[in-house]
Amino acid sequence: MKGKKHTTEDKVRILRAADGGKSIVEICKEKNISEQTFHRWKRVPHEVGADGC
Repeated sequence: MKGKKHTTEDKVRILRAADGGKSIVEICKEKNISEQTFHRWKRVPHEVGADGC
């Protein structure tokens, strides 16, 4: 079975790029993810540093 393509840190970095002013469509094209995946990640809280990730 394949492993995960994006780590928690990657997900947080991608989500924060959208907060920086770039459009979601641009970010998704750059990172080769679907908009659906982006919004799914946005729904789930990603706490970086709390559990050592």
